[in-house]
Amino acid sequence: MSLLATVLVLASTAQAAEPGDNRAAEAEMFGSAAAGSTVLGVSASAETPGTPFSGVPENPLSIGGQLYLRQVVTAGTHRPPAAWTNSVPILADGWFDARPNDRVRGMLRARMTFDPTVTSTSFFGATQDGGPTVVLDQCWLNFDIGRSVFVTAGRQHVAWGAARFWNPNDLLHSTRRDALALFDARVGQTMLKVHVPWEQRGWNFYTIELFESLDHAGTLGQIGGAARAEAVFGTSEVGIDGIVQRGFRPRAGADVSAGVGPIDVYAEGVIMKGTDRPRWREIPNPVPGGGILLESYTPDKVTPAASGGLNWAFKVTDQDTITVGAEYFYQSAGYTRKTIYPWLIFQGSFTPFYLAREYAAAYAFSTIPGTNGNQSLTLSGLSNVSDRTGIVRLDWGATVLTHLRLEAYVAGRLGAAGGEFRFGYSSGPQTINGISIPAVDLPAPVADAGLGLRVSF
Repeated sequence: MSLLATVLVLASTAQAAEPGDNRAAEAEMFGSAAAGSTVLGVSASAETPGTPFSGVPENPLSIGGQLYLRQVVTAGTHRPPAAWTNSVPILADGWFDARPNDRVRGMLRARMTFDPTVTSTSFFGATQDGGPTVVLDQCWLNFDIGRSVFVTAGRQHVAWGAARFWNPNDLLHSTRRDALALFDARVGQTMLKVHVPWEQRGWNFYTIELFESLDHAGTLGQIGGAARAEAVFGTSEVGIDGIVQRGFRPRAGADVSAGVGPIDVYAEGVIMKGTDRPRWREIPNPVPGGGILLESYTPDKVTPAASGGLNWAFKVTDQDTITVGAEYFYQSAGYTRKTIYPWLIFQGSFTPFYLAREYAAAYAFSTIPGTNGNQSLTLSGLSNVSDRTGIVRLDWGATVLTHLRLEAYVAGRLGAAGGEFRFGYSSGPQTINGISIPAVDLPAPVADAGLGLRVSF
């Protein structure tokens, strides 16, 4: 039986979780700003290290995990249903959480991913690379010094920023988060973090030694450093941070969130001089019929990036709420011409959701009345303002059989083919920068649908 059929059968026989059960609350599916997740994402760092566990546990070792199965179908332009792309990604997490006393804690979390349908397509052909692949997500030790300084050493998750969709201030991850992913599958980074809280003021200070992040520190000279200060002023929270690592440009960031009456507002940003990677731009080709000619360049000025938004939550019943919000993202070094996208893919520089100069999003989230908060709907719209393409997506989630989470979504793609959210490319053999590129036929997507099953134990 396919995953699609399995989900339909389970949905038809679903039983609501008991009212007192909170193992799979809506925050688990849609994340929260505090966890660094989007309204559509789930934080991969459920065991993000913090203050050591208070009290000596009866069982010093906990073992658990998560199974996550999905099916995703994408319809392409001028393609019959039999030719629509299909993927069945499988993710399995297993973890060991050791707490021998109230001042020491250790975490080990491994992740296996597998997709038998994945074929990696490039301009030079296709290769099968769906796995299975096993990676180390977390492996850290946490302890305190005099109950005043808290140290976490090893591979861990540290997410900075206040925004929901775009996080320019997420400086400690080497890859960007997929703003539409149902699960943030990025693994942690290896570092030494020292946390000094100022309890009287509710402020926090962090210093971090980086063994990964922007690059793997194979020599002492490649070890990086970062620092962050967090402060609370009334209903506002402010964070200021920075990062340096050899071979990359220093950058500084900040984020703020505040309550203004019933509305929550937030913003975050980062500044650096130039860019780490060269940018590309099209120039006239002096040779008639010589193909597209691009040149690389590095900006010699400050290149800021910032996102900001607001949200408003209000009750519709005693148990159900609706949250509406909007967000905008700008980066000065982003691209404004979609004709460069094929070359960026060829160069391995195509970064979804962080490609263009301007983006915008809006969303509405609601629990479904009469379901005791066990079912929810989220309507989201994301737009690449620069190339005028977008995605409109509806997500449904339900908790059944107490611990089983069902997820489903449908999405439509908007705009002209060739833009980021409707990227397709069809051409005969051509020459770009003097390199012969074989014929390519990638249909532009018009719609997506996905189903998922998830259980944590």
